[in-house]
Amino acid sequence: LVKFPLEILLHICELLSHAHEPSLRCFALASKYCYSIASCLLFRTITFNITTPSKLQTHVRECTRLLQRDGAFHHVRRLVL
Repeated sequence: LVKFPLEILLHICELLSHAHEPSLRCFALASKYCYSIASCLLFRTITFNITTPSKLQTHVRECTRLLQRDGAFHHVRRLVL
């Protein structure tokens, strides 16, 4: 996959994100390079299912930790509650 131009891989990721989100996650798991390409789409929308305040707080903490670890805050475009 490294031999493909970045634009082609980004286009593939965009198609996967619209057609079948689990396939985009599988693509991201293929390598660190694939993850770096797919991350802009993986973190584009963050969804929290609010069942209880404590669960929401836990999910927000976990999501914040993940976004900080990957330096992905700048990829988030939409937050769904």
